[in-house]
Amino acid sequence: MALRDHPDSWMHLPPEVERLVPALVARLGGRDERLEADRVEELVLRGDRHDWLAYLDEVAELAERAPNDPRLDADRTLLAVILADQYELIQAVLDLDPEADARRRRLRAIGA
Repeated sequence: MALRDHPDSWMHLPPEVERLVPALVARLGGRDERLEADRVEELVLRGDRHDWLAYLDEVAELAERAPNDPRLDADRTLLAVILADQYELIQAVLDLDPEADARRRRLRAIGA
């Protein structure tokens, strides 16, 4: 992946990621919401584009593999939409590899 223009151009984080993703990940993945929020904050403050893409891939896999549970369907759908949007925003500053683009399409399908 080639970084375009500025070394900090990977920082394209919309507020939904910081505000909503930790709770969604906690519910879908059985993780601690506060720890997940701290992790996102750490990535924003000290991470780089590789760290951020690795996190997105990890959380996207969680959304893709979440069990079909009617109680969690809305959370899974919302997480998929947020992540698909994030992959689309990334395309403005990074060249996505074919695997990341395929993941974006799968997430968009979950969120449809």
